Amino acid sequence: MGSAVAPLPAPQWWPRAVRYLPHALVLAAAALVLLTGGKELAIYYRVDAAAPIAAAYAAALALALYVPGPAWLFSLTVCAVTSFLLHLTQWPWPALYAHAGVLFLLSLRVRARTASVALALSVALTLALPLAGPGVPAVSDFSYGYSSAGLFVVVVVTGVLLRSRREAHSEALRQAAATAEERARRTVLEERGRIARELHDVVAHHMSVVSIQAQVASRVLEDPPPALLDSLSAIRAGTVEALGELRHVLALLRAEDSDDDTPYTPQPTLAQLGQLTDTVRATGTTVTTETTGTPRPLTSGVELSAYRIVQEALSNALRHSPGAAVHVHLAYASDRLTVEVTNTAPGRATRPVPGAGHGLLGMRERTTMLGGRLAAHPTEDGGYAVTATLPAEAAAAPTATATAPPDPYPHPHPHPHPHQK
Repeated sequence: MGSAVAPLPAPQWWPRAVRYLPHALVLAAAALVLLTGGKELAIYYRVDAAAPIAAAYAAALALALYVPGPAWLFSLTVCAVTSFLLHLTQWPWPALYAHAGVLFLLSLRVRARTASVALALSVALTLALPLAGPGVPAVSDFSYGYSSAGLFVVVVVTGVLLRSRREAHSEALRQAAATAEERARRTVLEERGRIARELHDVVAHHMSVVSIQAQVASRVLEDPPPALLDSLSAIRAGTVEALGELRHVLALLRAEDSDDDTPYTPQPTLAQLGQLTDTVRATGTTVTTETTGTPRPLTSGVELSAYRIVQEALSNALRHSPGAAVHVHLAYASDRLTVEVTNTAPGRATRPVPGAGHGLLGMRERTTMLGGRLAAHPTEDGGYAVTATLPAEAAAAPTATATAPPDPYPHPHPHPHPHQK
């Protein structure tokens, strides 16, 4: 008979102050068996060593809190030995109730098969006691034996059902947690794929410019040294090769979207932020914007990520805080750009939205990719605030060049742009 060493389980929804109430009830029942069982054994069953036997039954019941297997074996052994030595033809009621409690605690803690074996042995002993011959009580009462066996069956079945219900609930919680984790993981992967598609087009554009500039330089220079021509040729070959690799990567990323007919559109930047806020205002939401510092063109990745973060924060405000006022603040510093989107408390009751929190995963992916920081938290007035700090170096000014030859890396679109979703 295996034993369970964990303490008696308690429902997780119980307050901490009453979490150990079942333990207290079991100990109270053991004390009752100890205090009243001795008198019952001495008076009705004429047992001389009534107090030690009652203490043994009480100890079995208390022991079942932590090791129900050995406690059940100890309780059954005490009953069998005392019945044989004292010629008892039925369970004394202190022993009956104590053993029923031990069986209940056992069935709560072990597998149903183990509990069934314990029940079968307990019932077998119960039905065998009246067959022991003349004893105490003088007349064997078979109906008492059947009632005792029935009591054991009821407590074991109840314990097994409660244990099965608790295990089913725990499994449901585990499955829900695993599903939420998998959904979050998929969201992160989808956002990373989207970021990769967007950045591919940005990088491909700049590398195409590098390749063209290298080719133009080799033609406009008069009597260039051979070493310089070799370097320019190596630059051009390297960029063309890198563009080819980027093209293969993008083909893999867009494989799942091959049937999507959504057209390619230009990459948004902070210059289009006014159009975005106007769209949100059209829904009846109050949106205010503020810019501090000196606005300047930033690198394509930072411009795109900042725009997407504002876009997602506005979408979250519309979904989770209907009727709230939203404030967008862009703070330019010499080495960073801080994007802060705050909204007030919802103007009306909201309903839970499936996938809540996944937009934050995407924003965090973008800031992490650029080496920035993201903070998202409720505000004191019941609203919500999202703050992203992005390292922001000024974009390099374009240089004038001679008329460029044809693009050495043909692209299906004049300017590569991401697949918008």
